[in-house]
Amino acid sequence: MRAVARQSASEVYRDHILTAAEAEFTGRGYDATRMADIARRAEMSVGALYRHFDSKEAVFAELVAIRGQVFLRSLEAAAVEVTEPAARIGALVRMSLAFIEDNRSMFQVFTQVRDAGVASCEALSGRVGDLEARIGTVYRAALDAGVAAGVLTGEVAVDDQLNFYRGAMHGFIEDWILRGAAGSLTAKAPLITRLFLRALGGPS
Repeated sequence: MRAVARQSASEVYRDHILTAAEAEFTGRGYDATRMADIARRAEMSVGALYRHFDSKEAVFAELVAIRGQVFLRSLEAAAVEVTEPAARIGALVRMSLAFIEDNRSMFQVFTQVRDAGVASCEALSGRVGDLEARIGTVYRAALDAGVAAGVLTGEVAVDDQLNFYRGAMHGFIEDWILRGAAGSLTAKAPLITRLFLRALGGPS
């Protein structure tokens, strides 16, 4: 009973730390944030903070992993709920853009770390790679279904279609970030879907 209570208390502290860390990362930027800043925001000593996380890299990696899991579950749910292949492809684009738009501050911080090289945050590299692979599996299954239904061409390898699919979204996301994350990114989902289906659509 006591062990469960201790675990529960530890989880509450970790959640509190992560909330404080997110505010610091999004306010100061990744490089400028120190463990002391996170501890001050969380209203605890630096020593207490280190009992939960051994570095700011570990804190940031945990934040990214939590957000990534939420995103993955949202994609998986959308893939199950939308059964028509073309609509599913569009739903995954919309879900992806909406998630990034709703979490724009953290995504901008992640972009800073990524552009500096993932090696600068070793705790992040493995978790990001695993999440990206699992997200890619959801996208690929939608494209496989599209090919099987004749919505997408079978003349282009699905791996190449997947690269094109993710690349199309990435281009719009990068442009949105460069413009200061202003305006609606999600509003671009129908256009991206239409362009993708027009480029790789199967025989009508």
